[in-house]
Amino acid sequence: MKTKLCVALALTSTISYAQTPPPEPDDINISSEVRLTTNRTSRGITDSGLRPSTSVTVNMVHASGIAGLIELATVSKDALPNSNGTMAIVGAGYRNGDPDAFHYGGGFYYELFPGANYNAPLTQDDALGGTGSKVDFDTGYAILELGYGPVDIRYEHTMTNRFRGISVGAVCAPLAATDPTAYLKCLAPGDLSSRGTGYLSVNAKHKLTPQLELSGHIGVQRVANFSAANLTDVQVSLDYTVNRWVFGLDVTRANVETPQMYANTRSDGSAYQANDTALAARISYKF
Repeated sequence: MKTKLCVALALTSTISYAQTPPPEPDDINISSEVRLTTNRTSRGITDSGLRPSTSVTVNMVHASGIAGLIELATVSKDALPNSNGTMAIVGAGYRNGDPDAFHYGGGFYYELFPGANYNAPLTQDDALGGTGSKVDFDTGYAILELGYGPVDIRYEHTMTNRFRGISVGAVCAPLAATDPTAYLKCLAPGDLSSRGTGYLSVNAKHKLTPQLELSGHIGVQRVANFSAANLTDVQVSLDYTVNRWVFGLDVTRANVETPQMYANTRSDGSAYQANDTALAARISYKF
């Protein structure tokens, strides 16, 4: 169950309405991006198992400020039982303001993990009776973003009953084999919801040259009813743009409340720590 929780905490999207350049009056601005990265991360946790990942993103912005997003990406199947190794993101919202001064945005987005689910005891009666319940990873969020110039503050609030598969079944599972008494005690509260999980982040960027940009990020996650899944993450990125091509490097790290929850194992038997400091290279084409 540790593997399930690693990706449950890892897979997070970034939809930034406030930073999208405004279209001309009565126009709809549609922009797309194809990306290849050596390691897809979110909130400092790898969601591709420290392996390459590809994604395709389409952003749509109307002159009124209404915005929409669709993204398809590949993720690790090792941490998503019954998954086909892909995820999808759909979102809609509103943005306004001046990208070089005060700007703001808000909306909703939903993450879908086709087929991904697991069965686990969610109560003491389940554990004692040898039964379990199905838990999936699909999650919906409300978002709010405020910014001034190159600095943005963003808050994401989980609206669905579960935040990416986090349940007592996943959190308590590591105790089942080592301490059955503690395991049953962990299940005592019953099937708690992780609705209301919050994530607050601050993001800043700085142009070193017309083509070279340095950016930084720090975020704090607080999981409702499951403090063991709390974390703080940081990321530093460097981007070099040539025409429509962007070449980038990312360094990420997550400091987690419970490190053993992020000890992951691939299908080939190799192990890795999903929250460790990681360096990723990426290339993308925007059109």
